[in-house]
Amino acid sequence: MDVAIRDWTFTHFWVRPVTHTWFKIYHKSISFSGTENVDWEKPIIFAPSHQNAFSDALCLILPTKYTEKRFIYPLIRADAFGNSKAVDWILTAFHMMPVYRPRDKVDLKQQNERVFERCRHVLAQKRNLLIHPEGNCIPKKRVRPFKKGLARIAFSAEEAHDFNLGVTVIPVGINYRNITEARKGVHIRFGSPIAVADFKEAYCTHPAAGITQLTRAVQEGVEDLTVNIQSDAFYSLAEELFEINRSSDRDLSGKAGYSKEELVCNQEIAQALQKAESQSHCDDLSEAKQKVAALKELLHRHKLSASLTLDDSPSFLRLLPEGLLYLALLPLIAYGWINNVIPWLLSHKLADSVKELQFKSSLRMLGGLLLFPLSYLIQATVVLLLTGSWVWALAYLISVPLAGILTLNIRETYRRWRQKVRLSLLSDSLRQTIRNLRTEILLPFRQKDSL
Repeated sequence: MDVAIRDWTFTHFWVRPVTHTWFKIYHKSISFSGTENVDWEKPIIFAPSHQNAFSDALCLILPTKYTEKRFIYPLIRADAFGNSKAVDWILTAFHMMPVYRPRDKVDLKQQNERVFERCRHVLAQKRNLLIHPEGNCIPKKRVRPFKKGLARIAFSAEEAHDFNLGVTVIPVGINYRNITEARKGVHIRFGSPIAVADFKEAYCTHPAAGITQLTRAVQEGVEDLTVNIQSDAFYSLAEELFEINRSSDRDLSGKAGYSKEELVCNQEIAQALQKAESQSHCDDLSEAKQKVAALKELLHRHKLSASLTLDDSPSFLRLLPEGLLYLALLPLIAYGWINNVIPWLLSHKLADSVKELQFKSSLRMLGGLLLFPLSYLIQATVVLLLTGSWVWALAYLISVPLAGILTLNIRETYRRWRQKVRLSLLSDSLRQTIRNLRTEILLPFRQKDSL
């Protein structure tokens, strides 16, 4: 299969901006840190963590301001290609290139040498590659052992230019607050660049050793930028601790996005949990599990959510005007819900049709990107046929997506408001009980001055 390297395409004029807009709506918040580490004057290999199928590549290729030098070419699994010419055309329009694995039942040496040649061509033009060193993805906050393909590509490109090309590898942590759900936020962290030429001596002396050293350096870089929960036994406990920590911190729970501050807190908790498990403090972890279960049961009894703030309890009277506002907005909410519920349900049904959990969120997002505009066009056509007026049809076509977005935002703010109302109705002793239990749960996993 011959897949051409595409340069400037129509995607940069309208497909990419439209996809980017929907991507931001779907994830609600996309934030970045460490962008000062990206030197666009050098050819770059981005090496991100891989948890969420197509979304991981889109996190990097969509926000990037494209110029001739700033194209990013992601390497993706080869079996995504070859199913239809239309799909191949779309993938290559986003500069995606296939990479082959043993399961693809091809001559790996021959096919991947062609991949390497394309990669060398991209880097020689001072453009950029995106390679997932883990090979495949799982929907877990965990960094798995890196494969050596990235290092081989990097060294082969430098070797072809006498190590004067200046290729850098930038570790990237792509962090989702909740990997499989929408509207939870994403934070992307760029790490310090790793110059391939720094490993020249090791590679020239013993190529396998140089490849291993570079691979290890990239993996350590990615691990520093992500939440890395290696334990299976206490994975669910870690995620519950993240949730309780966020809801207990007024600054964190007040932010819609997944901020760097929240990410660092989660890293601290994950590291403390791993340390406790490695030191065989499993009894302490089991006790933490029991306390978490007790807290969740207490919250459930009073119809409170651990995913929303637990550290804010204003008086009911202060919350009353906001409640009246929600009543006044009911017609808008109904309009937005009725006109958007069908594509919403269809996009979820599409995602539920696949068994692999790591593809559900990406398919839900891509399905929505196609189904919502299609639904709007069909509905606007119906309005046109019923009214005979292009003005009414156009007004409807513009109002429906806006009403849908407003309804979604109102629904989310309403859930936070309802939580505050329920907290305000609790007795002082019950609020103190919840506060004490939260502190007992988090204390072994957070620095004392952070609580």
